[in-house]
Amino acid sequence: MALWSVYAFAAMACSMFCKDGAGSAAFYPANGVIVAGLLVLPRRIGVWYAVACLAFNLAQNALGQIDISHNVLYAILNQGLSFAVAGLIRTFCGAAVDLSRVRRLVTFAAIVIGAGIMESVVGQTATMFIEGNHNFFLHACAQWAGEDSLGLLIATPAILLPLKSARAVYASDANIPERWLLLALTGALSMMAFSQGHSFAFVLLYPLLMLTAFRAGPQWVFASVFTTAFIAIACTSHGLGPIAVLAGKEPYLAQFMIQLFVVSIFISAVPATSALGERNRDAARLQRIHAVARAAQANAEAANHAKSQFLANMSHEIRTPLNGVLGMAQAMEHDALTPMQRDRLDVIRKSGDMLLAILNDILDLSKIEAGKLELESAPFDLEELARGAHATFTAISNKKGLSFDLTVSPEAAGTYVGDSTRVRQILYNLVSNALKFTESGEVRVSLFALDRGFGVKVEDTGIGIDADRVSHLFQKFEQADATTTRRFGGTGLGLSICRELAHLMGGAITVQSRVGHGSVFSVTLPLERSANGCAPVTPTLSGDDAEAALGERTLRVLAAEDNPVNQLVLKTLLHQAGVHPMLVGDGAAALAAWEVGDWDLILMDMQMPIMDGLDATRAIRAREAATGRGRTPIIALTANVMSHQIAAYVDAGMDRFVGKPIEVGELFSAMEAVLGDDGSEETERAVA
Repeated sequence: MALWSVYAFAAMACSMFCKDGAGSAAFYPANGVIVAGLLVLPRRIGVWYAVACLAFNLAQNALGQIDISHNVLYAILNQGLSFAVAGLIRTFCGAAVDLSRVRRLVTFAAIVIGAGIMESVVGQTATMFIEGNHNFFLHACAQWAGEDSLGLLIATPAILLPLKSARAVYASDANIPERWLLLALTGALSMMAFSQGHSFAFVLLYPLLMLTAFRAGPQWVFASVFTTAFIAIACTSHGLGPIAVLAGKEPYLAQFMIQLFVVSIFISAVPATSALGERNRDAARLQRIHAVARAAQANAEAANHAKSQFLANMSHEIRTPLNGVLGMAQAMEHDALTPMQRDRLDVIRKSGDMLLAILNDILDLSKIEAGKLELESAPFDLEELARGAHATFTAISNKKGLSFDLTVSPEAAGTYVGDSTRVRQILYNLVSNALKFTESGEVRVSLFALDRGFGVKVEDTGIGIDADRVSHLFQKFEQADATTTRRFGGTGLGLSICRELAHLMGGAITVQSRVGHGSVFSVTLPLERSANGCAPVTPTLSGDDAEAALGERTLRVLAAEDNPVNQLVLKTLLHQAGVHPMLVGDGAAALAAWEVGDWDLILMDMQMPIMDGLDATRAIRAREAATGRGRTPIIALTANVMSHQIAAYVDAGMDRFVGKPIEVGELFSAMEAVLGDDGSEETERAVA
């Protein structure tokens, strides 16, 4: 009903105010109201709405004393034009007629102009047969097309956009009063410009409409254009305004000039608001994309944190029972065993070591993927590191009957600054793979100098790798082929980790291989040489020497460990060195025992009930500082060995840490080291 009222008002206003003396108007907006109704109303209601508009059109024409033939012709043509335009708009522009998109604006304009031309040709042809007058056919068609096209072009979006305001894209955040004020100023200025014959105030309409385009939105721009067009056409048709003065007594010229004026204000404002709407739509889209990206980043960070927490927890949970297996296996090595029992024990120990290696590889890979693997920067002796690796694997090569040679060129020998642990990890992995996949022949390790840093080459005469598999070799969980996985075992993570470690150090790793002839792995590491030319030497004892040294002392050791299996392992290993610890089950008990006793050393687990190891250590260090009591060495015994966790141990005041599963030689070496410290270097050597 509301739309039909708008249609009736538009039709009556145009008939009363916009027609000139010859009975023609520069534009007919009523058809645009019909089109808007057909687009927004449900189909059945839209048909009845069109029928109601048709009835009003017939009645209005009859009251205007138009003969029945012309009355029916004009009414049918108006309805046909409206249905055709509505269908084309729905097909090519969408029902919303979203004119904040430039492409849709151009499409909409083409539809209404083309439909107006087609209607004018059909209508003028029919009129020509009715009247029998063939004069001025093209002139009449042009006048008719301009009238209907201009009405559709301005009125359709002016009615439609307010009904679809939720889809509107505004150029700014101007409030409603400001938009109404702009519309009122446009109407007032239009009245002032076209109510006087020689006023040039109409030129001010262009900047005002541009301001509306910038400050308001598409629906307000079309409302302003419609208001200006209606006032200008109404005044001109009654002989008022500058256009009527310029046209004189030529009604066709006046109509043509006013249509040009309406087109000019349309062009000055509508493309601008469409372009601004497009820009703001893109800006809104970018904001949504950024919001989604920020949410995705937050989710990724949360997932990464959850993953790190999960890995830390799983590392702890796996290392704790593994500590029982490997700890007791080490304790049993000191017992009198039969050859069969010792062979079985060797299987247990090797299987446990293999499981520990897999766990360490997974943790390293996780830290690399999370970007949390931190490289140390300290001097180390390259030749000493290489010869240590050679000594470690010599027994394996002898057992397999392989020749195992190491060559360090004089130019490469010396001290470099970098992470010796990670360099050793790369070298150990390459040598281990070479020995694993070589059944006969030799393995050669060569270290050579580069312009910056050094290179490592590991050559073997093993099974080799297919050329099509070489490119996949450094991917996660990849090996030469499926048969090597079954025959030789392994996770396929080692080479992937080596490549990532080499990249983190600024280097690279490559491979050359032939099936049946062997492989050559080359690593380049551009590490700087140490300025002082020598690496610091930290005096440490081997596990056996440290155990013997501990046995010569009477030590008072306090051990905090909540897990009964780990308590038994720790007690058994220490008893073998002649050390009899006092065991407590949580950090609070450790703090209470420390306060009443005089201890040479504290072995502190991290995850315990009531009070964990970190809090207990902080409390001990705080009370030492408050009371002036001498510093008691504290060694962390923990399954949590990720880099950020180790940093937390140092910050809490721990002197060293020993990872679980406990390696007995590492434990005894750490104990002997902290017992020999004078207290001034504990922090520097806490993570050694």
